[in-house]
Amino acid sequence: MYYGYNTSYRIAGADYSLFKLPTDTAANRQIVGFHYYYPYQFSHDGLIHTWDTSDNRNHLLNAFAAFKTNFTDKGIPVIIGENGPIRYRYNNANTATAQTNRLLFIDFLYGKARENGIVPFYWEPGGQPAYLSESDDYGDFSLINRNNGQPNSTESRTVIERMIAAINNATPPITGEGTAAVFTSWSPFNDAGSSITHTTPSGRQRIQGTIAGAEGYASITATPDTATLNQMKTMTSFSFMVIGDGKQYDVMIPTTESNVSYNHYRYTFTASAAETKITVNVPANLTQADWGGAGVVAFIQNNVQNFQFQLSGTDTFDLTVWDIRLH
Repeated sequence: MYYGYNTSYRIAGADYSLFKLPTDTAANRQIVGFHYYYPYQFSHDGLIHTWDTSDNRNHLLNAFAAFKTNFTDKGIPVIIGENGPIRYRYNNANTATAQTNRLLFIDFLYGKARENGIVPFYWEPGGQPAYLSESDDYGDFSLINRNNGQPNSTESRTVIERMIAAINNATPPITGEGTAAVFTSWSPFNDAGSSITHTTPSGRQRIQGTIAGAEGYASITATPDTATLNQMKTMTSFSFMVIGDGKQYDVMIPTTESNVSYNHYRYTFTASAAETKITVNVPANLTQADWGGAGVVAFIQNNVQNFQFQLSGTDTFDLTVWDIRLH
C-alpha cells in the first residue's frame, strides 16, 4: 500500500506526475491510499463549524475523480486510510451547525467515495469523546465505546448510520466487460387487482411491492434508450447486479410476439442478501412464460422491447437492481 508525501490527496491531481508505482512481479497486489481532512480546520480540528460550501464539495469531487481516473479505472484499488470529520471541539458554541455540517460531510464523502470506487476508513481511535481537553487530539473522533462495542453517544450512532446509508445509496462505478445499458425510465406496472410495485431510485433501482393472487403480475419495466435497444437486438448475453430478499425473480425480455398474454421470455434467478452478479445467455438461458395460455411463440431477438423484473410467485418483494450490461 502506497501513500504520497504527507498522505496527500494531491498525488492523484497536481502531483500525479511525481508519483510512481513501483514494478511488482506479483500481480494485483498494489493499493494506493490517501487521507482526506479537507478543510483541515473543519474536519480535523473542529475549529470551524461550516463545511457545506460549493468550494469544499468541488474540492472533494475533483480529488476523488482524479483517483478514479489515475488508479481505480486502471485496476489499482484506492482507500482513504483516514478521514473525519471530528466532533466540534471543546464543547463550544454553534454545536447544532457543526453537527449538521458534520453529517453533510459524511453523506457527501462516503457517497462519492463509493461512486468513484474508493473505500473510505473513518479515523476511529476508540474510547469516549474527550470534549474537555484542548490537548486531546483524538478523543473527539471517537464513535465506539470499546468496552461494549456500542456507539458512545447518540451523535456517534447517527454518524455511523449516515455512513452506512451513504454507501448503500450510492451507485458503484460500472466495472467489467460489456456495454452499460442506458434506460430512459424504470416504470412500475400494477395489475388490476391488489398487486402493486413501486421503485425507490437511489442510484440503484430498489423495487418493492406485493404480488397477490394467482393472476398477479405486478412488475417493473426498464425502458432502454435507442442505442441500448439496438444493442439488445444483437447481444449474446447480458448481466446485472442484484441484492434481494432471498426469493426467486424473473428477468424478462418481451418481444412484439411475446406480448400476447404477456408470454415473455424470461430467466429465473435468486436474489440473495449479498451483492450478486447474474449473467444470462441469449437466447440459450431464456424460457418462455406461458402465463396466459396463448402457447409458445418464437423468440425473435430483433423485436425485443425492454427489460422487466418480477417476483416468481405471490408474496411481498424487495429487490435492488443495477449495472445492467450487454455483451
